[in-house]
Amino acid sequence: MKSMTADVNSSSVDRHVIALRAAPMRRTGIVLAAALLATASVCDAAEVRGVRPCETWIEDRANGNAGAVLGETWVIGYLSGLAAATAQDILPGTDNRSIYAWLAQYCREHPGDDLADGAETLYWELLRQRSGDEVPHARAL
Repeated sequence: MKSMTADVNSSSVDRHVIALRAAPMRRTGIVLAAALLATASVCDAAEVRGVRPCETWIEDRANGNAGAVLGETWVIGYLSGLAAATAQDILPGTDNRSIYAWLAQYCREHPGDDLADGAETLYWELLRQRSGDEVPHARAL
């Protein structure tokens, strides 16, 4: 009877080990699916709060207004959130000053957009640079 209990427990453990081994693959699939859905059109898919218009942010930077720092902080948080939500670590190798300079150029070229549009475009550019491949922009999907 004792060996029968051991066999049942062993079988039970084997099932759990198999389930645990399969779990990371399921999680990977779920994360990839979620990443694609989350980034398919980040700005269009969800209400993005606290975002400033590009034109306003450029004016704030030129005038040294506190709104410039608010926008910069918002962008770093937004990019960090995109990186975390998509499991794409895009920020290593960048610094905030370079991000702000890139975004300032984007906003000068697209004054009608907002910082979320610029940050999303930068996300895709950084992802493309990291992968070494052409990554389609979400709005092209």
